[in-house]
Amino acid sequence: MVTGVCDPGWVERTQESCYKFITSYNQKASWARAEASCVSMQSHLASIDSYQELIWMKGYRTRSNALMSGSWIGGYKKDGKWVWTGGNDKPMTVTDWGYGEPSGRSGENCVELYSFEDGRDARDKWYKYNDLYCGVTRSYICEKSFK
Repeated sequence: MVTGVCDPGWVERTQESCYKFITSYNQKASWARAEASCVSMQSHLASIDSYQELIWMKGYRTRSNALMSGSWIGGYKKDGKWVWTGGNDKPMTVTDWGYGEPSGRSGENCVELYSFEDGRDARDKWYKYNDLYCGVTRSYICEKSFK
């Protein structure tokens, strides 16, 4: 018996989490503003905790042109280590960095899920992690627990 549901406008993933894909041009935000927006909806930027979740996220994103560009997820660099937002700074154990990423450029301390299409690696035609300056405005993906 299913007892949980996602709020209207949120997408369910196998009775584990609910996601909201913020893609409207006028809602794009820096990483910090995106996280604050998610928190205002009782959620956080998405943290990817399993390869099943990563595969689901990539598959869902390919269904909409609005999701084809980079989108903020909850990864960020803290004290030289990549962690997930959400109040507990959980280490990023599931990663899928694009070719040459993280690039380590100074100031690139936030993570987007980005479509690499440069042909250097056939695998990079799909969504991969990319480190980016946190002030760049992007679409973003919020996640909250299935209730």
